[in-house]
Amino acid sequence: MISVLMPVYNGMPYLEYALDSIEDQTQQDIQLVAVDDGSTDDSYKCLRDFQALAGIEVLIVQILHKGIVGALNAGIDWCDGEYIARMDADDISLPTRLATQLSYLDRHPELAGCGAQIMFFGDESRLMEFPIDPVEVRDQMLERTTIAHPTYFLHRKVYEEFRYNPSYEYAEDADFMLRVTERFLIGNTPEVLLYYRADYKRNRSCEDLAAQAASVERARADARRRRCC
Repeated sequence: MISVLMPVYNGMPYLEYALDSIEDQTQQDIQLVAVDDGSTDDSYKCLRDFQALAGIEVLIVQILHKGIVGALNAGIDWCDGEYIARMDADDISLPTRLATQLSYLDRHPELAGCGAQIMFFGDESRLMEFPIDPVEVRDQMLERTTIAHPTYFLHRKVYEEFRYNPSYEYAEDADFMLRVTERFLIGNTPEVLLYYRADYKRNRSCEDLAAQAASVERARADARRRRCC
């Protein structure tokens, strides 16, 4: 089984499209774990309506608002799959995403997980490419993003050793993957497997963007210190 972990906080109006893209996967035996992080819009209703009609297993976890780190860590505990795939509530996974990532790991047993290439959509359309080789993914991560968070497809053993750290607000994914790649080999598939809604994610204040940049750099600085010892 593959568990798809989706944190949701006020995911309307795009949540429905993200959910449909998971149900439309060609891969069979999927469990969707959707964590409603105290949404104040109609996200929970959308999740319940989807659950009632979906052709896949859907588990809805409701929590008081904790932010994405709290939602992710809470959801991990409910994932039953051998693999756990990340998904954001505003993106769209291509129909072959999960099957392609599973097949890629079957062909590369040395890897504990993989991401994928992504295509920005919304107010712009452009390809975002990441390195495929796991050594490049690990080493270049000290300077730039080398794997897109909503494309994570990781063996559950990764989450048995690592969780998201709430002290890295806005950079939880950078800190998490920097630590993971010090222990496991993680690559990327060469295929584009996710449409990334960039305009929606960029709708943040200047203060939030500055805080994110500072948090990412702190995570990288911490990783440099660990790796030099």
